[in-house]
Amino acid sequence: MREVLRKPGVALLFAGDVASMFGDSIMLLALAIWVKTLTGSSGAAGAVMLTITAPALVGPLFGWVIDRFRRRPFLIVVNVLTGLALLPLLAVHTRADVWIIYVVGTAYGISFTLTGGAFAGLLQELLPEELLGEANGLFATAQQGLRLIGPVIGAGLFVTVGGSTIAVIDAASFGVAAIALAGVRLVETHPQREDLHWWAEMTAGTRFTWQNLTLRRITMTLSLLMLMLGAIETLVYVSVGLHRTPAFISVLVTVQSIGGLAGAVFCGKIMKRLGEVATIGLGLIAVAACVALMIYPSVALGFAGMVMAGVGAAFVVIGYTTILQRQTPKALMGRVSAAGGVLIGGAQALSVAMGVILVSIVDYRILFAAMSVVALGLAVYLRAGSGAAEMPVEAGAADITDADLTDSTGAAEPFAEGMPAVATA
Repeated sequence: MREVLRKPGVALLFAGDVASMFGDSIMLLALAIWVKTLTGSSGAAGAVMLTITAPALVGPLFGWVIDRFRRRPFLIVVNVLTGLALLPLLAVHTRADVWIIYVVGTAYGISFTLTGGAFAGLLQELLPEELLGEANGLFATAQQGLRLIGPVIGAGLFVTVGGSTIAVIDAASFGVAAIALAGVRLVETHPQREDLHWWAEMTAGTRFTWQNLTLRRITMTLSLLMLMLGAIETLVYVSVGLHRTPAFISVLVTVQSIGGLAGAVFCGKIMKRLGEVATIGLGLIAVAACVALMIYPSVALGFAGMVMAGVGAAFVVIGYTTILQRQTPKALMGRVSAAGGVLIGGAQALSVAMGVILVSIVDYRILFAAMSVVALGLAVYLRAGSGAAEMPVEAGAADITDADLTDSTGAAEPFAEGMPAVATA
């Protein structure tokens, strides 16, 4: 990781991103606590997370916006606007003002969607391909570390100084991130804008993901994984949290974050040695072990399982992000990232809903056993196609534009025969 930080601009970028992540870590939980305090409703508090995650459903549109601008100035503007969007929280005082929190939560979600693809593209510009894995591990390590302390600090600040003060601190953190980005010296060419139908431009990321064997295989694998694992958010209460209060889940999240921190620290080295696909496969195996440990209702086994879940999630997320950067042309990074986010995130949302139903009609031990087997099967499936997946992006692919993904008339090429309907969403 030291080699990554020695690259021009990376240390400054890292400092700014850590400041922004700290603001996020104290604010997100505080928003839900704030709504709960004003309304007394757990459902109303839970709706905050819905407002934050909902914008990802129109990710391809935001991905199209991302790819129309240079990464660094785009991120500066988004950070400044996000900081300003938090200031209306200063007007929240009573139950009647809760709608302001929901609006700010939606703005937060839009910001997350916009910055995700743009930040991945910025790292593409700043670093050589061989250092992308270590860079992603570095930023993930900081994120996991802040997940351990941020929510506690946020809850403490809310009790002592109130939500308005946290909003100011978070807004300032986005300002710090914008200033840091402004100090990064980077020469970027302005993205070429082709005279294409807006639909052809917006769906270019989805088409590229499907046409690229590597990304298609990994995206389908992770979508299937999340279609299964999203239900754990409900089932874990039944297993590890048996006969305990719902607040016990915060302890599990902390334990998972410890595993995530360990996974993020070592993921870069493992990825350099084994490759991204094998690293994702190890992550799937760790997830399978986690689910298997949940079969027997035990706090000790549950804690061990949550550590494995953290490690597995770190391996999967960092490996996926890195191979996405390596295989995706710079001109399409925003749209490809958004396309993957919609497919994988949509599968997770559906799985959470399914879990609520399944837990009432099927023994959770049977569900956990089935999940563990499926996760192992997905690891085998992914590894079986790893030969193609380890190939670097083709020469000249970084210069691909929207026009290269359309026919001579400017109309989008048809999807490959047999493509799942969900991929067109």
